[in-house]
Amino acid sequence: KGEEKEEDEPVNKKRKIMKKTKKNPVSNGPKREMECPQCQSFRSMSVLSFISHFRSSHSTTPSGMGIRFLCDCGHKSSSNSHLTNGQCTILNFKIIHEKKLAQKCVLCETQLSSSHSYTSHLSFMHNSTLIKNGVHLVCSCGVRLNHVTATNKHSRVCANRQFFVKEN
Repeated sequence: KGEEKEEDEPVNKKRKIMKKTKKNPVSNGPKREMECPQCQSFRSMSVLSFISHFRSSHSTTPSGMGIRFLCDCGHKSSSNSHLTNGQCTILNFKIIHEKKLAQKCVLCETQLSSSHSYTSHLSFMHNSTLIKNGVHLVCSCGVRLNHVTATNKHSRVCANRQFFVKEN
């Protein structure tokens, strides 16, 4: 029952040409239409359409607005990464709001929401590092990170995406 079934439907009864159709037993029926939480005038069922709408109409991204897309399978994302991995057959999304926990750069007023963006910002914008500034990052799982390589490696194995800046 949990597998894809192929059924043969006659397209033309005289010639007995058969058309292959696939039924997806995992899908929960019709797709859910999402509404833009900022303007309420844009509606779509596509995550890619929403990302494009946020950029063109509101000059921001979903994560910049504190929006995530929640698939019926449980995956949360603020990008189209769930669509491109090809593992989910449901792909039925709804919009959820999550409080954005951004940390302020120690050298300027920029708000950064991921450990990778924080360390990259220090490196590219200030030609500096965490250690030079006397700070380290602490992941919400409790791991202490003090270098860009450590943050990149840790983000691959940890599901937590929140971090806090702490002084050494």
